[in-house]
Amino acid sequence: MGSPKPQSNIATLALLLASKWLKGAQECVVSGHRYYSPELGRWMNRDPIGEEGGIGLYLFVDNAPAAAVDVLGKWAIVRKSHCDRAEAHPEPGDTVESLADQIRLHWGQSAEWLRDAGGNPVNPWDSINRRGCVYTIPNRIVIAVGGDLTNYLGWTIWGLLTNRAHQIYEHAQNRHFNVAYLNWHIMPFHKADLTAAAHDSQGIVLLGHGEKGSGLFAIRKTQPRSEDITPADMDIGYRYGLVVAKFCSSGWGNWDDLASSSGHAHVTVGPFTLPFIMSWNVSAILDAITDQWN
Repeated sequence: MGSPKPQSNIATLALLLASKWLKGAQECVVSGHRYYSPELGRWMNRDPIGEEGGIGLYLFVDNAPAAAVDVLGKWAIVRKSHCDRAEAHPEPGDTVESLADQIRLHWGQSAEWLRDAGGNPVNPWDSINRRGCVYTIPNRIVIAVGGDLTNYLGWTIWGLLTNRAHQIYEHAQNRHFNVAYLNWHIMPFHKADLTAAAHDSQGIVLLGHGEKGSGLFAIRKTQPRSEDITPADMDIGYRYGLVVAKFCSSGWGNWDDLASSSGHAHVTVGPFTLPFIMSWNVSAILDAITDQWN
């Protein structure tokens, strides 16, 4: 929606690609009930429905048009990396079920993850207010990195996992997810910190040390066993859209059960971490995050 840039000897078209007319000396776009100024990046007149559409009466898509592209007629999702919940704007035909499928959460558990403008839970069977109403959904992805630093191999594995974690972190941040990044060997954290961060989140990424044969995630090898983390510890009342459990024997802990039926689950299918690190293509995780972006 930027200003048209005509080339020499070519007249500016009055009908733009979005099938809206360009009109007047100020070159405003006529969009039904309002005029939009590409030069200013805002509407020229107030929102016809007033504050019901939000407090920014002249804002164009909350000043974040690139974050709310709706080429397929889906819910318009507006994510901001500093917010732990994202906005979801419905359009005609949108339902709770279609939103759940879009962001890979479980439709039947919407009362746990979907809120209306007043912060009230929205049940799967509730009707959707499509007139200026804004809903909110989880926007946080939790990344936790632990490890066994009692030997050289452990340090090597931790370094490789930290590199993977940084790739995932940057990718999620670039898509405006709110990322909680925990890394024991950079800033010590505990079981309670991880479970608290996971509350009301979109997904979890656990990388590091696992107790062989147990399927438990250990933030560090020398910690008390009471600090080991089970899938039950990460149960937040609804299934995540993304679950990554890459540590020794994680495949034996039923971590993939934490992901919704339409979500993404990636676990280590064996007792050891090192083989998967050497062969793991992190792009599968990045693609999963992109899939849940909007």
